[in-house]
Amino acid sequence: MSTTTIQAALAAAAPGTRVEGTVPVGNMASGALIGLPFVALRGARPGKTLWINGQVHGNEVTGIVAALEFVNAQDAGRLAGNIVVTSTANPLGFDARRKNAPQDDNDLDMSFPGRANGYTTELFAHHLLREIRAVAPDLVISMHAQGTQTTSRTYTVYKEPPEAPVRGPQLFPYMAAFEPSVACRMSVLPGSGEILGNHSGALDYQLNMAGIPTFMVELGTGQRADPAEVLRGVTGFADVCRRLGIVDGALQTGMRVLRHVTRRGHFPVAHGGLFRPRQKPGEVVRAGEALGEILSIHGHVVERPTAPQDLIIIAIRVDPVVHSGDRVAYVAYEWTEVPV
Repeated sequence: MSTTTIQAALAAAAPGTRVEGTVPVGNMASGALIGLPFVALRGARPGKTLWINGQVHGNEVTGIVAALEFVNAQDAGRLAGNIVVTSTANPLGFDARRKNAPQDDNDLDMSFPGRANGYTTELFAHHLLREIRAVAPDLVISMHAQGTQTTSRTYTVYKEPPEAPVRGPQLFPYMAAFEPSVACRMSVLPGSGEILGNHSGALDYQLNMAGIPTFMVELGTGQRADPAEVLRGVTGFADVCRRLGIVDGALQTGMRVLRHVTRRGHFPVAHGGLFRPRQKPGEVVRAGEALGEILSIHGHVVERPTAPQDLIIIAIRVDPVVHSGDRVAYVAYEWTEVPV
């Protein structure tokens, strides 16, 4: 195992070989290394480079498993180009089974570009972004997962800052490789109300601004690695490589139309109790239909959250315990179908 930059490791690797290592970030009080582990395949022939970041949030692990299974199945001697996997960008959150590193509890995906002399999470952001920009891959896939309280089908997300050179249509063919239930353009405008936080601090925002095409895949559920979701990730990565020309062969996924979502949001409820869902992820719910019902602790139905308009269920709550103001679904309000 080497302790080096990824750019240097790829340059030193012989064509058709695999290299593993860790990018040093710092150390613990005990002296233990804090670093970003990576696996890189240098193809036997020149070609494009795919970079898979297995995880930004520490408890979203399906992408790590899928990325490692995928890269382990590849023969570097048959590749035209390179594959890089940074399996965890948040190793302290990963070790603690938490979304954020316990040392500062900051959200890594709101902390880019980070700082060389910053807080723990800012150090991870600084080093990862520096490594990616040095290699300048042709495509980056940033892996995420749903929270443990909800369930969803695989879907994709990208951010399109107004001045970014990377635009959504460039990403659509690669998103289609994962057969997502929806492909979402996340609003980055102030006051959009979709998700609170520093959107410009996200990995895909920073890289798309830098001209490196990047999107997110929401694969599986936090702190789990369901075999079917892992397989979907592995199949998706393989077809992305075929689309990039890194791997030979016919495409295994056949999605030709994406449901492109341009407005989405959370669905809060007024009453506390036990939520019982009546819809499934990926389904279209018509205006006036109930998403489910809330049963009070005394056994009475106290609320039936109802769609105010036609919408798509992106994710729906499976943890039944809810309080007033809790979110029971993540939904798409506006979408179009786009060919890929």
